[in-house]
Amino acid sequence: MEKLSVEQRESVKKLSNERLRAKLVKLGFDEELVFSTERADLLNMLGEHMLNPQPVVGTEMTPPEDVRLRELSLKEQELKLRETELQQQILLREAELRQQAQDREAERELERVRLQQQSLERQAEIELRRADIRLQEQHVCGVQKLLACVIAMNKWQNVSHHL
Repeated sequence: MEKLSVEQRESVKKLSNERLRAKLVKLGFDEELVFSTERADLLNMLGEHMLNPQPVVGTEMTPPEDVRLRELSLKEQELKLRETELQQQILLREAELRQQAQDREAERELERVRLQQQSLERQAEIELRRADIRLQEQHVCGVQKLLACVIAMNKWQNVSHHL
């Protein structure tokens, strides 16, 4: 760190611990090592790297193409996630529409049964009226026959009375 210029030392010292760690991880230092190291040692690690900017042993620098590929991969994952969400929304909407169709069909069936019940009630009412009419007709016929018999008896009595 002492080998750095005054300006470089000041700019490194101004870095917050988070930025310092992020910068070292970005340069390829092991993340666990970086996050378990004290600030003074972190400053020295960065200073050494600034003096001798070589890739850190055991790590590879990420070329811009790899960064672009990672970005594309992330975008692809986001699109797949969005597609999955949309498919779930579609399935949910289809389920809702099926349920609505089933509800409408149930309502139609209920209405059909209600109309059929009304029809049966009307038919029963018609049959009851017909039976009542037949009963009245039978009653009228009976009364007419009885009246005819009474008339015939009266005639018979009148005829036999005159004899």
